[in-house]
Amino acid sequence: MFMANKVYNMAGGSHSAEAYSAFENAMYGSCVATENDYAIDSVSGMNVVLGTGYGLISTGTGYARRIGSDSTNNVTVSAASASNPRIDAIVAYIDMAVSPSTSYTDNSNNILKFASVAGSPSASPTAPSASAITNAIGAGNPYMILYYVNVGAGVSSLTTTALVDNRKIAGIEAGPTISSGSTAPSGGNDGDIYIQY
Repeated sequence: MFMANKVYNMAGGSHSAEAYSAFENAMYGSCVATENDYAIDSVSGMNVVLGTGYGLISTGTGYARRIGSDSTNNVTVSAASASNPRIDAIVAYIDMAVSPSTSYTDNSNNILKFASVAGSPSASPTAPSASAITNAIGAGNPYMILYYVNVGAGVSSLTTTALVDNRKIAGIEAGPTISSGSTAPSGGNDGDIYIQY
């Protein structure tokens, strides 16, 4: 068995999971495609509605899983503490307990899920730790944090100002600089990336 150099997506031979998204995972890790993907659609009461979108969730094994939603998703934030504020995390995650199936195009059988993971109420609250998130959504389920939610003491309704955007955007703006002093050589095109050594 050959265990060295690989050429993906050519005819012949089987393809591994990494063949699908290892390149994207190395570039971006967990991310959404653009600033419009999984943007906040609306906030009402303790409910946050996420818009449609596309993204990647890194599995931590060198490749990611592509995700997509063509409808909105409602995420309910749990009731506030009466005495102290807290910080919650809204996450997208892949439920590994749900089996992939060829009966569902693009595994639309509720494998991709969204949840709000509550932090601990405190006078000086901190966001949920990685272990707190995995305890809430299930150990071994890959996830990414889309938003943090500042839940004030005793509140019964959230506003958009309570939400802190944590999405990593994969898109590259036209002509970015990579380091201070980077310059585009003559004849460069928009979208080119230049690195100053």
